[in-house]
Amino acid sequence: MSEKTQLSTRTLVASRSATYDEHRGEEVVVDVLSDVLSVAGAGSALLGCRKMLAPWGLEVTPSFQASIHFVRRGSCWLQLKAEAPRRLSEGDLLLLGPGVAHVLKDAPNRPARPYEEVIAEMDRRARKATPRQLDDACEVLCAKYSFDASQTHPFVSGLPTLVHLTTDEVSGQRQLSHLLDALYLEAASPGEGSTLIVPRLVDTLLVLILRAQMRLRDTASTRPSLCVALRDPGISRALKLIHEQPNHAWTVGALAQGAAKSRATFARRFTQLVGEPPAAYLARWRMCVAGKALRESNQSVDDIAYAVGYESGAAFCKAFKRTFGLSPARWRRAVRDSATESSALPALPAERIAS
Repeated sequence: MSEKTQLSTRTLVASRSATYDEHRGEEVVVDVLSDVLSVAGAGSALLGCRKMLAPWGLEVTPSFQASIHFVRRGSCWLQLKAEAPRRLSEGDLLLLGPGVAHVLKDAPNRPARPYEEVIAEMDRRARKATPRQLDDACEVLCAKYSFDASQTHPFVSGLPTLVHLTTDEVSGQRQLSHLLDALYLEAASPGEGSTLIVPRLVDTLLVLILRAQMRLRDTASTRPSLCVALRDPGISRALKLIHEQPNHAWTVGALAQGAAKSRATFARRFTQLVGEPPAAYLARWRMCVAGKALRESNQSVDDIAYAVGYESGAAFCKAFKRTFGLSPARWRRAVRDSATESSALPALPAERIAS
């Protein structure tokens, strides 16, 4: 690295470190999570707010989606595989990670049926229900967040199996509480622009739930993940630097300086919390950003290569093929041809990260 580049890096890192405070730390967390969702997310949807008339039990099968449930009125039970049923009170909020099968039901021992069947039945029963029955019903707001199978960022696999925020915890997070109100209003009375508004509200809801989890829960965890790493101010600053400038020639030393740690301590801590070394994460993030550009833009392969830090298109193509198993051009065609069949997209396995 030239002396001029080293000076530029030191100046950039120093300016960020000097202005870091607790408020800025929360901004970094939100920025990094938003960055990841912009490349790993494939879309979100509000499934609606239903009045569930007893008896009922609905089963959500595993998929490449996160599930969000908000008990707006009444109470119900959550059942995870091989766990005792958990009672949910009015105002409780749940986030269940991708691939987590679960059951919501009105009683601990109630049998469950597929989600779609139960919702269709509830709609039929609600039309015949008395006002008293509707008043006594449990009301649940449900949403889902889908992830792009071709962009397996460690954030996705590192999402908590379950985040359960109680009614007191939800009401104590004003932005979260107001956002749930806004989602309920959109579900109850969708209007012009709802198809544009709702996905952005659900995106924001996912970030706010994770931020609340980081604020309220014990930071101790033996499972590496991005959410765990973002609780460490130094590591979160380093992640922010990588995300803001994937084209920069980052070294472990420069990132360690941004994290205000020694090189050895930073490398060890980063790997412990994120689950992979800094250089591997940088390479993975570059591939994620490149994949998004290939999927959503008409930029040339060479332009994308330079944008993510490669000195030539040939070097980028070699690294991309080593990671995805296809050249960038062929991968782009496969993604666009398979837009309605996401399971056919070539995935990014953890053991094949380009360097």
